[in-house]
Amino acid sequence: MTRTALTLLNYNSSEYADISTPATVDQADGMACANAFFVKNGTTRIVVSNTASSSKNIIFRAGDFATGLASSDYYVLVPAGHTYDILLNMVESRIKRQDGSLNIDFDPGFTGTIYAVGEASHMDIG
Repeated sequence: MTRTALTLLNYNSSEYADISTPATVDQADGMACANAFFVKNGTTRIVVSNTASSSKNIIFRAGDFATGLASSDYYVLVPAGHTYDILLNMVESRIKRQDGSLNIDFDPGFTGTIYAVGEASHMDIG
C-alpha cells in the first residue's frame, strides 16, 4: 500500500495560503507527511474535517522511537461534521518515524479534508 503524500505547509511562508484547498482524506491508503517535525521550538498541526455522518478516528501510527506506555498508535476521535486542530508537539516522540515522517490512517468510512502546518514559536518582546 502506497500512502498518499500530505504536504507540510510552513506557517511562516507563502505556502500557508494553500490551506484554502486542503487535501482530501485518503481513508483507503492512509497518508504520509514527510519531514513532519522539521520546525524546532515549534509545533506541527494537523487540521482535519470529518464530513462523515458519524464520529471517526484519525490514527497517528506509532513511530520508531515510541517506547513503554507510549508505544502504541495515537487516536483522536473527530465528531461528525467537526473540524479538529490537532497539535502534535506533545506526542512527537510517540509518532515520529526515523526519517522524520508521520503516518496517518483513518477509521473506515472517514471522509473529509486534511492539511498539515509547521509553525515556529516566536516571541516579539518590544
